[in-house]
Amino acid sequence: MVFAALLLTGCADPRSPAFEPPSVPIAVPVLSSAMHATLVKDERTNDQKVTSTIREFSTTTLTLGDDMLSPAAPVIFASKLLEQGAVNELQTPVVLRIFLVSVWGRSPRLPSQTSMPLFLPHVIVFLPVALPAQTNEDVRLPEPPSGYSADLLSVSVSGEVAGVEFSAKETLRLDGKVNSAQIRELVNLVATDAANKAVAAARTKATGIER
Repeated sequence: MVFAALLLTGCADPRSPAFEPPSVPIAVPVLSSAMHATLVKDERTNDQKVTSTIREFSTTTLTLGDDMLSPAAPVIFASKLLEQGAVNELQTPVVLRIFLVSVWGRSPRLPSQTSMPLFLPHVIVFLPVALPAQTNEDVRLPEPPSGYSADLLSVSVSGEVAGVEFSAKETLRLDGKVNSAQIRELVNLVATDAANKAVAAARTKATGIER
């Protein structure tokens, strides 16, 4: 007698992230003179320069790199420095160490399936059995109000000028999917704030007077 084992597997649909990278880079308005400015020395790590997605149990973290920002982060920051009239203030380039744009979101609940063995004489059959979906509550997260929730949008900019560190960061809690306009607005806000602090730090260093 020939014994056969039949294996049937069931697969759940892959979890959909709360936010996918846009189909085209997010355009951030800059001064034309910033395109070739040498005000900024880019010392960011490589992982900040390339868009990446990390998917975990019920969350997705998307980091937008230079490939998803137009122009790239150093040019955006240089433009903000120029807007502050920093050309005469800066004796050395501003070191840019962090320019991080990230979206943390929760994925919707999805049913899951697994394979359960059914023992018959001389035969083992694996049958797909639907199990209760693991919910966001299982990891102590409230259920998204509309299926998806791009919950946290964060932009962080920091670096050093004339040996003095500066930094700026803002995080927004949003209901529903974040959009490109919201990202552009927060990038502008935080980059401007960081540029203000960088120029203030340069002035303080030059004059020895804290402003």
